[in-house]
Amino acid sequence: MIDFDSVLDSIGDFGKYQILIMIPIIYYQVPGGLNSIAPVFLSYKPDFRCLVYPFDNTTIFPNLTDAEIVNITTPTDGQGNPANSCVRYSYSTATCTEKMDLSCVNISSPTNPCNTYRFNDSLFSETTVTEFELVCNRKILDGISTSAYLVGVLVSSVSIGYFLDRFGRRKPTILFSYGMLLSMLLTAYSPSLAVFIVGRFLVAFFTFGSHMGVFCHVIEIVGTRWRMLVGVLYHSAYCVGYMLWSPIAYLYRDWHRMQLACLIVSAPFVLMMMIVPESPRWLFAKGHLKKGEKIVSMMARMNNRPVPKIPADEENYYSGSVEEDDKIVKYSTLDLFRYPGLRISTLKIGFFSMVNNTVYYGIAYNMGNLSGNIFLNNIYGGLLEIAGNVICLGIVQFTGRPKLMSGAIGGAGLLLLGTGALSQLAGSNEVLSVIIVVFMVLARGLISGSTAVYCCYVVEFYPTFIRGNGIGFTSTMARVGSITSPFLISIGKQNLLWVPDTVLGISCLIASVVAMTLPDTTNVPMMDTIQEAESFIGNHRSGRQRQGQYTAID
Repeated sequence: MIDFDSVLDSIGDFGKYQILIMIPIIYYQVPGGLNSIAPVFLSYKPDFRCLVYPFDNTTIFPNLTDAEIVNITTPTDGQGNPANSCVRYSYSTATCTEKMDLSCVNISSPTNPCNTYRFNDSLFSETTVTEFELVCNRKILDGISTSAYLVGVLVSSVSIGYFLDRFGRRKPTILFSYGMLLSMLLTAYSPSLAVFIVGRFLVAFFTFGSHMGVFCHVIEIVGTRWRMLVGVLYHSAYCVGYMLWSPIAYLYRDWHRMQLACLIVSAPFVLMMMIVPESPRWLFAKGHLKKGEKIVSMMARMNNRPVPKIPADEENYYSGSVEEDDKIVKYSTLDLFRYPGLRISTLKIGFFSMVNNTVYYGIAYNMGNLSGNIFLNNIYGGLLEIAGNVICLGIVQFTGRPKLMSGAIGGAGLLLLGTGALSQLAGSNEVLSVIIVVFMVLARGLISGSTAVYCCYVVEFYPTFIRGNGIGFTSTMARVGSITSPFLISIGKQNLLWVPDTVLGISCLIASVVAMTLPDTTNVPMMDTIQEAESFIGNHRSGRQRQGQYTAID
């Protein structure tokens, strides 16, 4: 089989070709970030109370303020705030309507659940929460609508690996990209909550399918020393994507228009992907030598390198550890667990991925609940993530992948434990509230750095024949964790503020220990076969791992 790393050495492992291909591929993460963090703005929950006729009718009572209406209709906490926004006093308002005065008010009457609600629209004129009234006895539906996206990512994770390994990186990516745009359009014009939930599920399914294809592609066409840089740039574009939510949501305060703006921003990606060739590494691995040679020739010319002549007997580009039937065997996710080294490492990577994504989305979705300006908090979080990515890029060559993953997620865990303790004490204390925001933003930066490193690690770790399946399984485990994020955050809203951050913090510390036991892929050429991966893992266990080599197992 063609050793593509040797081919890259001769045609240029990071030249004009790779840079031009990276532009549309890295741009993809802009819509990826937009779609992932959408619930922070689309499903923003403002303050609310019962809508009570006739007090909310400005024709009958033009001079009543909102605070006055709360005082005469809703049990308060003594400071003029609703003690329970889901109920109102049950007295009849008929007398007030007839006499156009407040003679009907009786705050000693029992309470009844609200029939409908009045939402504070000073920040957003309409969100999914206000349009579909996803509060009180319907608030579980808000969690379901948020988790629908993560379930879509889960289903995509389970299925996309087969398509990537069977049909290549390019065709599935283009197909899923069109599906992403159509699903975003469906979501923007959702006439009901059910349609919105289905739309978000489909957006996730197609968005994440594209993500896996393009990330796998871009890592496969660059040399060993450039993989981490490409991974960090790719993930930083994701941060740019969700930072764009701040100007979009600031300009368009209605969730329908927000979603349409995201669709317009995402559309150029599909057009750019049409000109991206297939991954030559995948073509060679699957035995499509002529097609692979054609792309390699184009890469060499664009990089101003001589076009290599790949011998028919593959003598100079042959990886001696390849078994002959590797060219015809169709691999599946089960092959990740059929071999002892891959099995143990896959379970470790899956656990790390699950915790990392649970924490990442838990922090991201909770940003809208933090004190301060929601638009600025979102930008601060994005900038800290990019800073975390850059810092990780600067030190990863010295620490290696596993140690950096361990340190980043462990540091985030300590910050989250501190946030959990402070959340229960903060109350109305502004100083503690600011410290909580700082801790959360710093934790977000660390977990983002961890994400950038581990995403690159997963692509490096799995051999070409099962890389799609490996990424798919790891992503599936990530979704198992992140699906629980909205529900975990909801626990914190039930006067148990310390629970979510404490659970996440402890999970981070456990994942930190697990990461330290993984083999390091820093400066190791990308593997193509399962035998190479087993040798690599075996050498790590026996202490014989050396950079740039796969030493045979005795």
